[in-house]
Amino acid sequence: MRTWTVLLASVLFIASVPAAVLEDFEGAYAGPGTVVADPADAGNMALQLALADNGGGYFVAQVYSLDISALAGSGGTVSMDIYDYGKYFDGSLDGARWGVEGDLNSDAIGLLERSWLGSEAGYAFNTSAYDNQTVTGIRTGSWFSAHFAGGPRQVTALDTDATAAVAGNQGAWTTWSFTVDADGYITEIVRGATVVIGPSTTITGDTGEARHVGSLTTIWASAGRSNIFGLDGLLIDNLAFEGVTPNLHPGDANGDNTVNIQDFIVLKQNYGIATGATWAQGDFDGNGAVNIQDFIILKQNYGWTAAAS
Repeated sequence: MRTWTVLLASVLFIASVPAAVLEDFEGAYAGPGTVVADPADAGNMALQLALADNGGGYFVAQVYSLDISALAGSGGTVSMDIYDYGKYFDGSLDGARWGVEGDLNSDAIGLLERSWLGSEAGYAFNTSAYDNQTVTGIRTGSWFSAHFAGGPRQVTALDTDATAAVAGNQGAWTTWSFTVDADGYITEIVRGATVVIGPSTTITGDTGEARHVGSLTTIWASAGRSNIFGLDGLLIDNLAFEGVTPNLHPGDANGDNTVNIQDFIVLKQNYGIATGATWAQGDFDGNGAVNIQDFIILKQNYGWTAAAS
């Protein structure tokens, strides 16, 4: 978890709210998938998403989703740790995928095996804006159109045997992040420290909407779609969101360029929130909570008004 320094001086607060981990699967969990021990650290827990046999010769993906609509209205960066098992298949495969969804489109990174894009080489980018694909389709359907998002695969070894057990030392964890601006466009997708899609990246077949997810609503991951059992699946952990804070003065919760009773009311109404709080709720030090420290910030800046321009 990144640390944060609170600025109490009478200057504008221009920064990002530090990333708050929204789900780490260490507590009670009753959603899709199975919480399992981390293969790289037995003391850590992560969510495993796999394929379930539907009885008809095909396998149905387990899909996880987390609603962040209350946090992400003005954009920000979603991050998640993904454990790639290190499997691929010389054939046709729509593998595991993970991404973000907005009120317009859903964009994702995943594993895709086609004659023109091999899963052993790296990862694919896809969007529901392609082929008029639905949000459900991008999560669990075939990816008919996709853009190569770079390699290499973030694993210690690759294995073509789809049905064999996954070797414990074969896979590896990587942090993936998706940054969405205030206009709802993805500006960056980052794998570890590598930008795989940036502002100047040309996306094959893009008509201008590939990056346009709209207002962020959801973080999601899926085991994919396949008739090859054992190949697909992933582990996911440490889902986080880092919101963008506008140019606001400490204590100015409502952004009206003054710190007054209205800001105190906002803080009072949200006092006691322990995680996931935003600036607009009174979290002025960016730690995800509204508490006595935020009250102190407001108190020390009470009465401030922006100089007339």
